[in-house]
Amino acid sequence: MSKAEQKPEWVQPNNTGTIFSPGYERRLQRNREETWYDVYPFASVLWAQAITDITRHGQWQLTRVNYHQIAMELELEKEVVYIQNGEKIILYPGELHLTRPGDTVVMRSSGSKPSRQLQLLISGNNTQSILDSLKITQGMKFRFEPSDAAFFRSRMESFFPLLQKKDLAESWTNSLRCNELLLFLADCIRRKQHETEKYPLPVMILLKIMNTAYDQHHSIQELAQHCGVSDRSVFRLFKKYIGVTPHTYHQRLLMEKARYLLKNSNDSIKEIAGKLGFLNAFYFSSTFSRFTGVSPSDYRKTEPQNVQPAH
Repeated sequence: MSKAEQKPEWVQPNNTGTIFSPGYERRLQRNREETWYDVYPFASVLWAQAITDITRHGQWQLTRVNYHQIAMELELEKEVVYIQNGEKIILYPGELHLTRPGDTVVMRSSGSKPSRQLQLLISGNNTQSILDSLKITQGMKFRFEPSDAAFFRSRMESFFPLLQKKDLAESWTNSLRCNELLLFLADCIRRKQHETEKYPLPVMILLKIMNTAYDQHHSIQELAQHCGVSDRSVFRLFKKYIGVTPHTYHQRLLMEKARYLLKNSNDSIKEIAGKLGFLNAFYFSSTFSRFTGVSPSDYRKTEPQNVQPAH
């Protein structure tokens, strides 16, 4: 990871709060927003202060330094990149990222196309202890089943009319709904750990093959032979336990490696396409653009490279 990714030049040491890249507000579109701040005495418990349906355009970046709230962000369209403690996380549609109070995290665009999120901000004096007790650690990404994603989105959107009313008689509803969301996430963690230990053997074999031989294009028939199951079972099992098709999972692995090579090597786009198993640079470029919203050459221009210049 380059130095520019870890600490953008507009971030000053020891700052707290949120620091935005130049021109951020011009790239911001609030589709809908409701807020309810400073409601005593409820600041001592979990309290949702803002819910926003937000679209960001073009290239942008923000840095939360020693953040003071819980931020839940559900990706609705395209994708967003989070960087925390040197680890890079890409949030795809239907996935949720949670920033804890006290976290420092960089959030930025993944490509040039607009990305859209639901953002819920939660405050309270006991937020960290609650998150600790629920084993919700820093910078967590949640990948939901489709039904869970729909449920979570509906519960987040329920804060729009609640905050719009600003009715003290319903103040405890606010707190209870915050607790409901956190308990739901804690249950997702528990179920994910439980399911990981009990992945069917064919799924474990599939993951091992695809994660270690990502540069090889395996057909469903080839994967089925490795696993000893039918073609149809490969597709069904992978979709059930991983949440996407084998093809989509494989493409995501390739695009992650492509990003790394574009930023950390002097290889040409044709050479990178060959390393990743693409038949030609055109097919690689079109696939990369579809996943990221920007061409490989434009990505390399806008991303700071972490390579030494050739002599």
